[in-house]
Amino acid sequence: MNREFFSLLSAFLNNEKLQDIKDYDWKNIAYLTDINNVEAMVYTAVKDISEQVPEQYFLILKNIFVKTAALAFKREQALNNICSLLSSNAIEHFVVKGMVVKDYYPVSELRTMGDVDIVIKPEDMEKAGRILAENGFEYDEFHSDANVRDYIRSGILFEVHSGLIFKNTIPKVKAKEYFSDPFKHIEQSDKYTKTINKEYHFIYLIVHMAKHFMLGGFGVRMLMDIGAFVNKFGNEACWAEIRRGLKELNMLSFTQVVMRMCNIVFNTKVPEEIGTADISEDDIYKMLDYLISGGVFGYEGRNEDAIRINGSLENKDGIKGVFFRIKNILSWIFPSYEHMIEKYDWFKGKSKFFLPFGWIYCIWYRMVKNRENSLERVNNAIKSANDVKEHYEMEKLMKFGENKED
Repeated sequence: MNREFFSLLSAFLNNEKLQDIKDYDWKNIAYLTDINNVEAMVYTAVKDISEQVPEQYFLILKNIFVKTAALAFKREQALNNICSLLSSNAIEHFVVKGMVVKDYYPVSELRTMGDVDIVIKPEDMEKAGRILAENGFEYDEFHSDANVRDYIRSGILFEVHSGLIFKNTIPKVKAKEYFSDPFKHIEQSDKYTKTINKEYHFIYLIVHMAKHFMLGGFGVRMLMDIGAFVNKFGNEACWAEIRRGLKELNMLSFTQVVMRMCNIVFNTKVPEEIGTADISEDDIYKMLDYLISGGVFGYEGRNEDAIRINGSLENKDGIKGVFFRIKNILSWIFPSYEHMIEKYDWFKGKSKFFLPFGWIYCIWYRMVKNRENSLERVNNAIKSANDVKEHYEMEKLMKFGENKED
C-alpha cells in the first residue's frame, strides 16, 4: 500500500522511530522510492530496524545512501566554487529550490536534486557566461535559452537564471508579474551572495509545484519540501504575508490542498493563516497516489506529451479543444521565430531567414544526438488517452487559480 511508503518518509521527515514494518509491501516501496528518488531517506528511516527489511533491498538502499551523501558533498563544493567565482567578479546572486530547501530537512544531504539553480540579474548573464567558461564550466548551448543557461562541471548541472518565472503557464495565475523582481526580496546577504526571503521563496515553491503539475506532475519530493518548510519555520515565518501573496496569485486554494496532503501523510501542523482544503481523505489519497506514481516530475509511465499538448482544463472540450491541440502540435514541431529566440540561446540573433534551418537542427538534435523518437512522441501527443482524462480529473481537485473565501 502507498500509505506504507508515506509512513517511511514521514518517519524520516519528523525524526520518528518506526515500529512494525516487516509486513510492508517492499516490492511496491522499492518501485516508488526509485521513481521518486528518495531511497536515501528511506534508508535513514529503516536502518535501525533493518532486520525487518528484505536483506537485498536494504543493501540497495544502503548503497544509494552512500552515493547520495557523496554526491551531496561534491555538489556543495561545486556550489561554493561557483558562488566564489560570481562574487569575485561582482555578480550578485542567490540560490533557489533544491539547494535551499535541503537545509529544511533533518539530514540535508539526503534531499536529492537534478541540478543547482542560481539566480543572477539579467544584465549579468553574458558576463557570468564568460567567467564560467573560463573556469571549466561547459556551456550546454542546445538546452539553454534566453533566460536560463545550463553549465556543467564535474558532472553537476548548474542552471543560471536571469529571474524566477518568465511565462504564465497556470490559468488565472500571473506568476511572471508577481516574481518580476526577485532581488527586492532578499532576507540576508553578504556583498554579492544573497539569501532570498523565506516567505517569498515559499510562495515560489508553491507556484513551481503547480507549474510542474501543468507540465506532467510532481512527486513526493516537492510535497516533502513543503512539510519540511513548515517544520522548520512554522513559528518563524510570517504566514499572514504568505497568505496575502498566495491570494494575490489566486493560489491559496491549491496551497490549502497541498497543506491537507502534508497534514495527512506527514502530520504537518498547518498554520492557521493558511488552513486546509475541505477535501475528503479518500480524494487526498487519490491525488497522492496519482502524484507519486508519476515519479519526480510525473513522467513515469504516462503520456506526458498528450498531457502537455492538451493544455489546461479550459482548453479540453469541443471544437475549441481540437483546434487547441492541433495548434499546439504544429507549434511544437515548427516553433515560431519568437519562440525559437526565447527557447534556444543558440538561435539568438539569427534572422527569420534561418527559421527553417532552426527547425531542422532541432529535429536532428532530438533524433540523432538525443536518440529521441520524435515521430513516436508526436503520435503520443495526438492521443487523448486515459492519462489525459485522469490528469484533468486531478487538476479539478487541485483547485488551481482559486481562493477560498474567508
